[in-house]
Amino acid sequence: MKKKTSVAILIVLSILFGTIIYSYLRYILFGKFNTDNNVVFILNKTFIFSAVLLIPFMIQTKYKLYRYLVDILVVLHIGISLYSLSPGFYPQFFDSDNMLNVWGISVVSFGSIAGLFFFNAIAKQFIEISKRWNSVFFLLFVIAHNVALDYSGWFNFDHWYGGLPPISLLTSIVLVYSLVLVLIQPLRKKS
Repeated sequence: MKKKTSVAILIVLSILFGTIIYSYLRYILFGKFNTDNNVVFILNKTFIFSAVLLIPFMIQTKYKLYRYLVDILVVLHIGISLYSLSPGFYPQFFDSDNMLNVWGISVVSFGSIAGLFFFNAIAKQFIEISKRWNSVFFLLFVIAHNVALDYSGWFNFDHWYGGLPPISLLTSIVLVYSLVLVLIQPLRKKS
């Protein structure tokens, strides 16, 4: 039991440390994201990047530590995202009247629907749906959130600051992998 916990803690700390370095390098050192709220911006990227990287561990091991950390990191990401959702922080999501534009509405809507499925899992299902399908819908809407957030930047290598791909692309790849794990899980149990 102690070895399992030690390995899990090492994995979590490595992921947190790696994602904070990656976020800093990509967005601050090489990128153009020098704002007054660099710490908030980097922590938000770190929290969600770490949460997504922990999802496959959570699915494959069923170790509760991963689930608790994913829950905490996602809630922190949601809170920071709501705090920072403003024309000053994300001008591309707002029109000249400081109202959300179609792009901003898409990002917020997909994130909100993903959040609904996330909180549904925590609250022990206020929507009648199996855990597996709740996970499928959660992952699909987070992928949709990422696509709406930055799909155009995925293939524009000039925006890969320091040659580092966007976190939304990297997390989408991990989310697709996690989706495959969720979908094949019943098949693996029968084998």
